[in-house]
Amino acid sequence: MTINQPRQLTSICFLLCIIIFTIDISLPLGVAAGVPYIIVILTTLYIPDKKPTIYFSIITSLLVILGIFTSPSGGEEWKVLFNRGLALFAIWSTAFVILLRKKSIDELFILNSQLEDMVTERTAELENTQADLIEANRMAVMGKLTGTVSHELRNPLSVINASLYLLKNSCKPDNHKGLEYLNRIEKNVTRCDYIIDELFNFTRNQSITLSNQHVDELVDSISNEYKMPEHIHFKCDLGLNNQYCYIDNIKLKRAITNALDNASQAILANDKNIHQAEILIKTYLSDKKIIIEIRDNGPGIPEKNMDKILEPLFSTKSFALGLGLSISRKIMEQHNGGIKINSNTDTGSSILLWLPDNSTST
Repeated sequence: MTINQPRQLTSICFLLCIIIFTIDISLPLGVAAGVPYIIVILTTLYIPDKKPTIYFSIITSLLVILGIFTSPSGGEEWKVLFNRGLALFAIWSTAFVILLRKKSIDELFILNSQLEDMVTERTAELENTQADLIEANRMAVMGKLTGTVSHELRNPLSVINASLYLLKNSCKPDNHKGLEYLNRIEKNVTRCDYIIDELFNFTRNQSITLSNQHVDELVDSISNEYKMPEHIHFKCDLGLNNQYCYIDNIKLKRAITNALDNASQAILANDKNIHQAEILIKTYLSDKKIIIEIRDNGPGIPEKNMDKILEPLFSTKSFALGLGLSISRKIMEQHNGGIKINSNTDTGSSILLWLPDNSTST
């Protein structure tokens, strides 16, 4: 079947009309020479559109009637009327059957399309459900593992901390080398505690406690408390004015802090722009959403990692769990919001934490 087939069939129908009409006007009136026009109507069966069937039914009917005036006389009058009437009946009854068939085909096509859409929709739902079940099972396993590991690690870490305290107190102030080693041990113990806390925060399904909070005041307090590395220029641009929103300020603070950690770590990993390092935290309204944007001029995120950056346990750093942004996403989703990341390897990255504008203003 070629794309030009409907045109070719239409041309064939016209040719058949000419041939049958030529035969019709060369035979006496009493001969049923108009009945072969049925072949023309049957040919339109293979043209998907309904219009050619109707058009050729009209054309062939007119040719049958025209044949009365152009065919040679012959035969009795009742035979002439009977044969012409038979031809018209055959043409329109055939056209009616073909039109019904085409209507059925169209309905089947619509139903088939609807069925395909339903199958596609259900398949997508099943895939999403399967992904959710896999994620839930993954979180359950991680939660159980976290509980076991944390229990096994907390006790030795407590002993190490207590021993460090005693060692630091017993170490002479002029023993700089010894104090340096002890401080290094203490720093890594703190790091281990932080990792355990990160795992706990991610695996525990804690409910949120919402209260009406001044968003800009919360962001301003976070920017003032956050310990930004000295060589990074930290700017704050608050544009929500007196906007209040129902949020869990402790959890939202955690989400913003994680985003700031990600931005500062990205800059620290970039040696090229270390002297021009800058992080901006900005708040504004956009499309009925409260936006908290953290923008940095670090190296950006490689395109191959963009789809993975929010996945738990994904990290490009050598010593990191990759849970920071995953926790931020979880917190924002608990607020019926979300997180979006834009990145450019030339200009850096921006993390957009958004909340629905269920706010009040004073």
